[in-house]
Amino acid sequence: MNENQILINQYFDDELTNDEEALLFKLLAADPEAREYFSRMKQLKNIIQEENKDLPFETELKIYNSIKSSAAKTKKYKWLPVFAAAASILLLITSIFAFMMLKDYNRMFENLSSTVIKQNEMIELLIHSLPAAEITSKPENEIVIHAKL
Repeated sequence: MNENQILINQYFDDELTNDEEALLFKLLAADPEAREYFSRMKQLKNIIQEENKDLPFETELKIYNSIKSSAAKTKKYKWLPVFAAAASILLLITSIFAFMMLKDYNRMFENLSSTVIKQNEMIELLIHSLPAAEITSKPENEIVIHAKL
């Protein structure tokens, strides 16, 4: 984009002083390319102004109401992320507490298991250390059975 085009764009944006506008019109009188660019920009500005007509009041009211209702919906769920974060933190704390309790129960189970194993070994030692028992009987009243043939 050359300096002439920048100057023309500033004119359509209402950014030129009176002296700069006079300079622009002198430039347009001397340069046919600048005149062509100026006429295209003027046509573009006219098209934009035609498209920028005011909307009917009913349409503006519908747009306003739709924006208002969507804003009300967002306010309804405004605290949802906060509650979700709080629930996540609570779940995390509960999980850590349950894990710690599980570790305590595991430690207690290991202690109980080792105690039972020691007691079982002690019972086995006691059983094997007793002398072997010998059972004998004395016949005091013998019964003799004779067959009569």
